[in-house]
Amino acid sequence: MNPPEPRNLPCVGADGELREFLWRVTEDPLNEKWIFRVETQDKWLSGECFELVMGLLPDADGVRVVMMNHYEQDDYRAKGIPDALLPKIKRHLELNVESSPESGDTTDVRRTPAATSVWKRLVASKLADYDPDRDVYFLL
Repeated sequence: MNPPEPRNLPCVGADGELREFLWRVTEDPLNEKWIFRVETQDKWLSGECFELVMGLLPDADGVRVVMMNHYEQDDYRAKGIPDALLPKIKRHLELNVESSPESGDTTDVRRTPAATSVWKRLVASKLADYDPDRDVYFLL
């Protein structure tokens, strides 16, 4: 099997610096999930990455973030990766994209305070909004 083609992902970190990353996606159709990995150019396919997993919503009209993790790696922490990646995911999958609720639901998926911070930045940038009745953020 050929390695996935890298796609460019420019990101602006918390320090205001623009950095270029590469992203790729692997589909897990059995579990109805997509695994997005973001890597630096010099570590492409090394296993060191920022990872974001999307799961299909029960009504199948969208996907939900079920996991975001920089694995405590400085190359990926506070680099603005989810802020840049989530809109690309929406375009790539051609599906609505939303957060998990903060309190969790029947799937035991819940939004962490760090994830809420990401979504609040997206709202401030006019890229997302919040549905208080469902306690989820969603991309516009």
